[in-house]
Amino acid sequence: SGFEGGAPMKSAYFNQATGQLIKDADVVLWDGDWYNKEGWTHMIFDFLHSKPKAKAVAFQKRAFIPGFHRSYWNLYKRFPYRIQVVVLDDIDDTNWSPKPMKDKLAKLKKKLKEENPKILEKRNFDKWLTLAIISRKFQGETPVIAMNGAEIATAQAVLETGLSAHQVHWTVFPADTAGGSSRQTLVDYARAYPNPHLKLVQREKLT
Repeated sequence: SGFEGGAPMKSAYFNQATGQLIKDADVVLWDGDWYNKEGWTHMIFDFLHSKPKAKAVAFQKRAFIPGFHRSYWNLYKRFPYRIQVVVLDDIDDTNWSPKPMKDKLAKLKKKLKEENPKILEKRNFDKWLTLAIISRKFQGETPVIAMNGAEIATAQAVLETGLSAHQVHWTVFPADTAGGSSRQTLVDYARAYPNPHLKLVQREKLT
C-alpha cells in the first residue's frame, strides 16, 4: 500500500520494507496499482525474485484490467503463473454499499472530521474508499505494509486500526512522491494519532 504505486517514489526505507515483506509473507496482496520500477510496486518484483514459491495477487476493477496486464507484462514473463488477478465488477460502488458498510463509513467520517477533515475533501472519497473496503473483504484481515499513503490509505488505516471490530496491524514507512507531496499523508496521521496497531517506522535519533 502507499501512494500511487504506478508513479515514481523516493524513500530511504525501501530495503527495510521489502525485507519485512520477504520475511513475513508467502503471498503479497495489493489493490492493483500498476507497475513502476521506481515506485513501491517494484517491491513486488523483489518479493517474487527472492522467494521462488511466493505469489502475488492483485485486486482490480474490470475496466482497468487491460491496462493492468500491459503494465505487468514483463513480470508475467519473468514470473509465469505467479501473479494472479481478482477481477472486481464495475459496480457503482457508492450506491451498491450495504447498510453496514454505510454505517462504517459514517463512523469513519465523523472521526476524520474531528481529527483531519482535509482527508474528506478528496474527490470521489466515498467511491474510492468503498472500493478499498470491498477489496479488503476478499483479502481478509491481512497485515499491511504501507509506503506512506494519501487520503484513501489514511482513511483505510484509521478504519482498520481503530474502528473495526478486529483491528489489523499496519506498518507505515516514510516515503514521498518523486515531486514531493503537500497533502496530508498517512505518516502525518500516524505521528499525530499513534495506536498499538498503527506502527510508524522511524530512524532512531543519535544522542
